Amino acid sequence: MRKISLTGKRFANLLVGNELQDGKYECSCDCGNTTIVHKHNLRNGNTKSCGCLRSVSKIGNKNASWKGKQVGYNALHEWIRNRYEKPEFCEHCETQPPRDLANKSQKYLRDLSDWWYLCRKCHMDLDGRNDQLRASNHSRIGIPIKLWKRRV
Repeated sequence: MRKISLTGKRFANLLVGNELQDGKYECSCDCGNTTIVHKHNLRNGNTKSCGCLRSVSKIGNKNASWKGKQVGYNALHEWIRNRYEKPEFCEHCETQPPRDLANKSQKYLRDLSDWWYLCRKCHMDLDGRNDQLRASNHSRIGIPIKLWKRRV
């Protein structure tokens, strides 16, 4: 049986280079990396790149676990945290370090421009939670709303 050389042939993103021992070849990938691949993996299509396609093929809607707009609250916050760099100071008051990742539109979109990092006070003020907290505290001790609203 005659030995067939794969040198110079292209398999997906790999260009076959020098033949090494034990049926292995040194291949250069389109991304610029080099890798060593067995000839059987080249021929049957098991190896298509140096590994660079592995990370690209699982991102976004190509991932089997991708939920699109039906993503959960915690998963969406994690997705934003992984892609939106946390600033040194709150993006609203610019005085305190941020602690909370807040949604601007209250629609929880998978859009980085719809999110910002806020300190706890700014987050609670913008969500209206401080007003609700003050109202419940004042009503508990008997102060009418119109009196405490003027002071705030």
